[in-house]
Amino acid sequence: MSKIKHPYKPNPLTFIFITLFFGGCAAILSKVASSNTQGLILNRFVEFSAINATIFYWCLTAAATIFVVIGLLGIYSALTSKNEIILMETGFSAPKSLIGNTIVAVHYSDITHLAPISVKGQRMLKIEHTNGNIAIQQSALPNKQAYDEVVNTITTKTQSFQG
Repeated sequence: MSKIKHPYKPNPLTFIFITLFFGGCAAILSKVASSNTQGLILNRFVEFSAINATIFYWCLTAAATIFVVIGLLGIYSALTSKNEIILMETGFSAPKSLIGNTIVAVHYSDITHLAPISVKGQRMLKIEHTNGNIAIQQSALPNKQAYDEVVNTITTKTQSFQG
C-alpha cells in the first residue's frame, strides 16, 4: 500500500452561516443593550435590575461576537487550509482539529479504541490512541466514499496490527 491522501478541511458554507447568524445576534443584542431601560426576569427565578439586565445583554453581545470571530477563522481556515489525511502502511497522519495546522501521526499499533459515531446524519470516527484522541469527521472529507475508505483502512490496519 502506498500513501493515500485525502484533503481534510472544513466546509466554508458552514462557517459562513455561523458568522452570519451570530453577527445578526450580536447586532440585535447590541441594539437591545444600548437602549435597555427595563429589568429582566429569567425563568421566574433570576431577576436583574435595569443596569444588571443591560450588563447581561452586553455579555450576550460579546459572546455572539466571539462566535463571529470563530466563524471568520473557520472561513479563513476552510479557504486556505492544505490539511490532508495521509494513510500509510504502518499508520496515518491527520490534523488534530479542523481549525489549525497541528498534524498528529498515529501508528495503527498505538490505537486503543475506535468508535464510529453518528449524530443526526453527521458521521465521525473517534480514535483513542496512546498519545490522546482524534476524531475524523465525514463533513471535512471530499465525499462519503473518501470517509468510508479512511474508516475501513484505519479499522482494518488497526485489527491486523493488534492481532
